[in-house]
Amino acid sequence: QAEESRMTISVAPKIRIKDGKARVNVINANDNKFDQTFTLEQDGKNVYESGIIKVGEKVEWCDAADLKTGTATITVQAVDKKSGKPSGNPQSVSVEVVNDTDSAE
Repeated sequence: QAEESRMTISVAPKIRIKDGKARVNVINANDNKFDQTFTLEQDGKNVYESGIIKVGEKVEWCDAADLKTGTATITVQAVDKKSGKPSGNPQSVSVEVVNDTDSAE
């Protein structure tokens, strides 16, 4: 039963911001059984909220005009494929936000 509810979370540990957008690289892995949504939060404020990301899809960039360098949190929520409603507990990941020009990675 635990295996049935298992979900892989894939996000960039370092978010790059450029021209009001954030490179988050949120991937809903092919082996997941659930669609996903995610929120990007900084200083207690929601900066971005995604739509449904289907299994095998990826969100590389998102609008995030209010995001600044520092620490932020990405929270991923599993979503039932049929109803579109949240399923299970959301999982949060702390990420570092940097300007896109800070590194050539």
